[in-house]
Amino acid sequence: MAKIVNCSFCGEEVTKGFFSGDDCSLFVGTVKTITCCPKCYKKYKNKVNDNKDRFLIKLDNMKKAKKSKLTEKDIAQAFATYIEEKEKQYSKISNAEMEHIDAFFIYDDKGRFSVREYGKGLGNLDITAKDMVKSFTEAAETDCHFFDKNDITKIEYAKNNAGSFDGLFHKVYSFAIRLNDESVMTYKPCVTRTASVGAGFMFGYQKSAEKKLLEQLELFKEVIGSDLPIVKVKKI
Repeated sequence: MAKIVNCSFCGEEVTKGFFSGDDCSLFVGTVKTITCCPKCYKKYKNKVNDNKDRFLIKLDNMKKAKKSKLTEKDIAQAFATYIEEKEKQYSKISNAEMEHIDAFFIYDDKGRFSVREYGKGLGNLDITAKDMVKSFTEAAETDCHFFDKNDITKIEYAKNNAGSFDGLFHKVYSFAIRLNDESVMTYKPCVTRTASVGAGFMFGYQKSAEKKLLEQLELFKEVIGSDLPIVKVKKI
């Protein structure tokens, strides 16, 4: 039996039914279906596959940060915001290309940068040195456009794990870096990560790794021209 529902994007009424409905469905991810009107389906259908990987990472981070379930409408509005901000970013910075790569970010000679978005939670942590090296080598594959210093609101970092030995005198640590509040959907970068190698013997590894991390973050600030403070937090 047909029933009247609202488009999750624009709120327009549509008829939902097996044979008589005029509603459409967009699949974001593998399990979540968004009910929408034909107009919004046409607007977003070709944008789902091109954007879903990074969007779903940010959506999961937003859900964890808010500590609440997201409704179908919440997801639709988040996706609409993501696409709208993406289009504005490409309009704002139209011609940037990677010219340099350093630590966790890529950048050009004008200080425009891009970073890879990473998920939060135990299932997304780098545990072994091999995991951290993989994340480090994937830094250039950001899956997003370029940004400038005005696109970030903070530079926070937190240690992700207990470290992984690489020989007797070196221990590799994974650090999460927060550039914007991940509880609010945005195309702009929120959570990324990097690795840092600490030197020591029996102790001192973490302090050494953190010192090198701060050098990475200071370089990032210098490259993009930011005056934001670097803040250590307990967890990201």
